[in-house]
Amino acid sequence: MTGFSAQWLELREPYDTAARENAALAALSDALSAARPLHVVDLGSGTGSNLRFLAPRLGGSQHWRLIDDDPALLTAARDRVPPSGVTVETLRHDLADPWARPSMAGIDLVTASALLDLVDRRFVAWLADVVVEHRTVLHVALSYDGRLELEPQDGSDTEIHGLFDAHQRTGKGFGPALGPDGWRIARDRLAEAGARVTTAASDWRLGPEDRSIQRALLDGFAAAAIEMAPDRAAKIAAWHRRRTDHLAGAESRMLVGHLCLTALPPA
Repeated sequence: MTGFSAQWLELREPYDTAARENAALAALSDALSAARPLHVVDLGSGTGSNLRFLAPRLGGSQHWRLIDDDPALLTAARDRVPPSGVTVETLRHDLADPWARPSMAGIDLVTASALLDLVDRRFVAWLADVVVEHRTVLHVALSYDGRLELEPQDGSDTEIHGLFDAHQRTGKGFGPALGPDGWRIARDRLAEAGARVTTAASDWRLGPEDRSIQRALLDGFAAAAIEMAPDRAAKIAAWHRRRTDHLAGAESRMLVGHLCLTALPPA
């Protein structure tokens, strides 16, 4: 599974936090209000941002198992002091291996963040099986959904956006990634299995004061676009310069669309 740097995860965490107070979170809180102690598995946990966001909101006694294939990120997660009443264990595991995924028996909540756009249909089918067979609640936050608005507008925005979305659909370790369609495919597969699904927008809305994350996003958009269309590298680099100039002039704004999804077992 393709990983992310600790620096990027730290940069995005406050924006994730600001975007996640929505109906999908409310559905999760209602479903787990009486279940204590909670046993939680966090897939692709990184440094534990899901734990830091969800544990205080769920409250009570909780045990979290953080699963990631990056030992440095798991070490960073272990170095953090968990909230009161929460115990934590870490497990290094490559979730892209369909034959070696850990059992979810006895787990109350499976959660993940920024994952559904990276995985393939087989992984989504496995998640649906977990919800139905183990009667586990699923909460997957902040899946990129393909909405991207940039201000001021530029004549090359649509082209770069299309190349970025195409890159999102290339393999990220699981086979062809679902990219911006991941949340929708997961919603439909879970609903077909009888799960009760709630989705809600969790968009990043970035202004001139958010220069660091905007710059990181512009760098990522340009790198992905060049990878998909190396013959257009000069044009893409010129777009990147223009957008960076807007950022330096405190004119740049972005909306990056994300969806949160909560699935409850069949009634």
